[in-house]
Amino acid sequence: MSRTTGYYKPTFDYPRKISWCHECNVPILSDDSFCPLCGHELTVMAVGKGEVRPVFEPEKEWYRDLLQSDGKDPDVWLPGGMAFYYRASIIVGGEKVFRVTFDEVYRKWKIKFFKKYQNKIPDVTGSNEKILVEANFQTLEAAELESLDFINQTFQEHHELPKGVSFSGGKDSAVVLHLVRQLNLETDVIYLNTTIEYPETERYVRKLQRAWGFNLIEVKPTRDFFDLCKELGPPSQYMRWCCKTTKFAPLNRLIEEKYDKTVLMVSGIRKNESHSRSEYSRIQRNVIIPKQLLMFPILDWNSLLVWLYMLWKKIPINQAYLSGRSRIGCWACPERRPKEFAKLKRTHPQLWERLKKMLTIYGKNNDITDITDWIEAGKWRLRASKYKKEYIKSKNLCSINDEVLYTIMNKDNMNNIIEFLKVFGKLERKKNLFYITNHSLECSIIKNNVRVIYNQPEARQNFEHQLKKALNCIGCGVCVGFCERRAIYIRNNFLHISDNCIHCLKCINNGLRKGCISLNYKTEQLLI
Repeated sequence: MSRTTGYYKPTFDYPRKISWCHECNVPILSDDSFCPLCGHELTVMAVGKGEVRPVFEPEKEWYRDLLQSDGKDPDVWLPGGMAFYYRASIIVGGEKVFRVTFDEVYRKWKIKFFKKYQNKIPDVTGSNEKILVEANFQTLEAAELESLDFINQTFQEHHELPKGVSFSGGKDSAVVLHLVRQLNLETDVIYLNTTIEYPETERYVRKLQRAWGFNLIEVKPTRDFFDLCKELGPPSQYMRWCCKTTKFAPLNRLIEEKYDKTVLMVSGIRKNESHSRSEYSRIQRNVIIPKQLLMFPILDWNSLLVWLYMLWKKIPINQAYLSGRSRIGCWACPERRPKEFAKLKRTHPQLWERLKKMLTIYGKNNDITDITDWIEAGKWRLRASKYKKEYIKSKNLCSINDEVLYTIMNKDNMNNIIEFLKVFGKLERKKNLFYITNHSLECSIIKNNVRVIYNQPEARQNFEHQLKKALNCIGCGVCVGFCERRAIYIRNNFLHISDNCIHCLKCINNGLRKGCISLNYKTEQLLI
């Protein structure tokens, strides 16, 4: 991300603390010492940055089953009313009663009681949802007004730009969409379907579109996630090709096709979600999607504030949250911890089996010793493959110029090569000879031989980089959005260069030199 020079001064100081009112029996988002509803003195909760969320009924039923299997009375340890979740701790009546942990060795869920309740039965009562909202009304109203003011002011400052809302189907983007709709602002609503979204998410997006009547634009990657896994192997924490191919590439493509220049995109990103996002500005650009100017209305909201707002405004909730997920999104993401995949196995066995099948095939083809353990223990998430490289023959010719002959062993690659080399100049043809000439190089192509005379030292590096891309391209579309002339496009999983190309070579010289998916993640490569 890169920050903009624009500055917006918030009109509301977001609370840094979460306290508990034992009189109202609810958490309070406030830096004050007394409950705004009843005036009772508050107790500050030790919950760090405040990523607290409510526990919904399907999740509670699961905890009740775990308690019962441990010989505990669920009605005593998890009574009626609302409970809350914070870093595996279950909070009832302002007390951390027990933790729900996943034993990665034995691969089973366990209940662990806090020391205070190891020899004592808790005397706690669940919270009332109506009182919860009423007690936090002042904070909710102030946060809403501040965010609406930010959206309105930013839209006015960038009145010339088309507007869009990034809608993932998650709680944060639902809140942002609700805020934008309150101002009656005309925007596109863009749903990025990565092909590995929860079924509940896909249903939720369409259900909300029917209920709210917004202009929904659904965009998908050119290639399905599992299709790409066949060529790239499963993504891992060290080989994260998935975000670029399933998110950045299709969004870049949409922006190129729909918007002339920059689009102002409203997003539900929040600082508390990750360390990197804690450094975000409220308005900034993303270098990977250069024609998108991002704005974050709820950047300073914590999770509890988001959930309280959902309850206050009665915003429909994505059913994927109800079984105990703090965040939704790509269900096959390698950044998810083993316990998240254990939840997936419990709640969506059909999705787990699909992932397991793909991992099993990969494991067999790559001589993984203990495939079951590699999958079940989540070791696939740490995969760091060694590349199998096949080399293309090249030789320097005897000439006063820097002249090189490249011989392509597989003639089937020649159409791709001819297409990719169009970035260096206008492609001319005389019978079976293709040639390109510019100030830095002279290239001629006949049959499976590519002959190049380099007139500038840096020309060889650029040419060979483009040649390697042509030989290994998987048609993911990551590079499409980097062309200001819209000269790069994907058709039938193949990359094409149109006559709009002005041969500026920005598609080679900018971040794409290190960002090409096939050159960084494809395990079997053709190199020079």
